[in-house]
Amino acid sequence: MQIAAGVTSVRGLGNDSDFITGFKQKVAAEAIGPRIVLAGLVDGPGPFKGPTNILADSEDEARKAIDFFASRGYEGVKIYSSIKPELVPFMTHYAHERGLRVSGHVPADFILADGDPTKNIRDIRKVVKVVKDGVVFDPAELYREVGVQTHHPARAR
Repeated sequence: MQIAAGVTSVRGLGNDSDFITGFKQKVAAEAIGPRIVLAGLVDGPGPFKGPTNILADSEDEARKAIDFFASRGYEGVKIYSSIKPELVPFMTHYAHERGLRVSGHVPADFILADGDPTKNIRDIRKVVKVVKDGVVFDPAELYREVGVQTHHPARAR
């Protein structure tokens, strides 16, 4: 059905790893279906952690998470909002060394500065808070300023 409708590729961002890797292998071997591109979700521990059990609170844990996804044939990693900001440069560099793309959310307490470490993140999906020179910016204002639509209006039926 998906191929007949013109869907040739889909992204899996944060699915259960055992399920999605098995499903991807089954589709590739036995079915006609879209190409599945996987990005493993990595978040930090805490009350606002995302829907994943792959957590990193140190460089060693981040390396293990990235190695886990690389060893399972993932094409990328998705850094989520509760990752410590200081881990982002390490994670992007190490993921690129392993041949993985990097996408994700800008961590909640991330501070933008010259030499911004987000420059190597291919795809930023969500900004929780932006702080520069001690000023906290509302992401919705920044989105409006650059002309980015932050939600999809309801479609008329």
